[in-house]
Amino acid sequence: MTDVASLMWTSVKAILPVFILMGLGAWFVHKGILDAKAAGALSWLSKWLYSPSLVFVRLGQGFSQELFAEVGILMPMGVVILSINFILSLLLVPVAKPTQAFRKWFVYSMTFSNITALPLVFISAVCTGGKIRRPANEIETLSLSGDDQFYESAECIETGELYLVIYIAIPYVLLFMTAVLIKSTGKSPAVERAKDVASEVSDEESTAEVNALEEGSRQTHAENDGVVRPQATSASDRMDSDIVELALPAPAPPSSGQAAPHVARETSVEAPSADEVVLSAKETKKDDAKKPPQPADSEEDTPEAAPSCGRKWAGIMYEVVMQPAVLSQIFGLIVGLNPKLQAFVFNTDSAAAPIVSVMRTLAPGLVSVVILALALLVGSKMTKTKYSELLGGDEERMGISRRTLFVFVFGRMLFIPAVSFSLLYLAIDLFPKNQMLLMILFFEVFVPTANMCAICAPPEQGQIISLGMINQYLVGILSMTMWCFLALTLSTEAVSM
Repeated sequence: MTDVASLMWTSVKAILPVFILMGLGAWFVHKGILDAKAAGALSWLSKWLYSPSLVFVRLGQGFSQELFAEVGILMPMGVVILSINFILSLLLVPVAKPTQAFRKWFVYSMTFSNITALPLVFISAVCTGGKIRRPANEIETLSLSGDDQFYESAECIETGELYLVIYIAIPYVLLFMTAVLIKSTGKSPAVERAKDVASEVSDEESTAEVNALEEGSRQTHAENDGVVRPQATSASDRMDSDIVELALPAPAPPSSGQAAPHVARETSVEAPSADEVVLSAKETKKDDAKKPPQPADSEEDTPEAAPSCGRKWAGIMYEVVMQPAVLSQIFGLIVGLNPKLQAFVFNTDSAAAPIVSVMRTLAPGLVSVVILALALLVGSKMTKTKYSELLGGDEERMGISRRTLFVFVFGRMLFIPAVSFSLLYLAIDLFPKNQMLLMILFFEVFVPTANMCAICAPPEQGQIISLGMINQYLVGILSMTMWCFLALTLSTEAVSM
């Protein structure tokens, strides 16, 4: 019972500070002390300074071939968990019934969770307030016993950050790559509506032309027979009668050397009759209908030609690789896998020592900066959102119905974690006896949608994702505490067997 109470208290200490700071952030924004610009500045510092520093220092200094042999499973597990999220998100689409414009971004934002910021906060809180056991092979090799089997607080945090950086290596790249692919393959609803309208107008004009020629034929027969026909009185007939002469061939210019054709009733021999013109128009329309549809203008013939598949993928990969955290991952892995280069870079007497020293100073500050930036972002969104809008409702105005918002929130915070926890628990014997590794896997499945999903999406879809994220954090006060307690319990039992 004491262990259960201790784990529960550790879970509360891991989750509660996040929401206290979010409440303070909302209060600061509401009072005008801080605003969205401050959140943007902190996010910029996190993206360009703190996050690259943490990733490079942890990978460059702590990564090695031996470590990769022990915990390298974290990399493929990142892809496995994303795949589970993706499949479950697809299953939720018929239940949520998102709009056509939001459907792809619904699946995208349900698939990619907050893989870095919140797990870092949880690791820091758990390492500070609880006892995390060392890997089983390390305990056996060093013959550790008693309290020596558990990490010290600082070492625990550094180890957790290193494991987390290894885990996010592939998911972080996929996060940006998927967003670019969705944008490049998506069709603009406005363009589609314009095409539909143009098609309808074309069909109406063709039908009106044939009707006009038929009316001209009837009038010609009436005049030839000497019978007076009643004039059309409906709006459509009046319109057709007004454009009869416009439907006939226009006079040719004098310079063409051809005689200008006359109106049908003024022509006796050379001009075709109205019946022949109508028949010709109908045959032409039938021939056009039988022909396969031709593309309007090939994009290759226009100055703004679409890039080839190779160039497209090269552009996508360049955009992804140029992300600061991805670059730091690449350089960190290069340094970590080369012992000589690793010894040179992290030697206090080397030429790189001043830069590395600055990065070491910045690395631990990422957690604090991320929490404050997250608090201000959520606070800013909450102050701009009316309480009546938190639950959605007006789909035409807000872009999301209450049904979709409900599934977006509870699907991400309850349904997906429940399925993922069950699958991880069934396969827990397949993983190494490493409590930190297991905790990170459990932490990654119950966190809310990633902030980058709202940033990478188009503005309209980003606003919808932001609204859903606010509700996810409100529900997460209880749900994340419950999942964190369950993660600590399962990981502790797994390494204690």
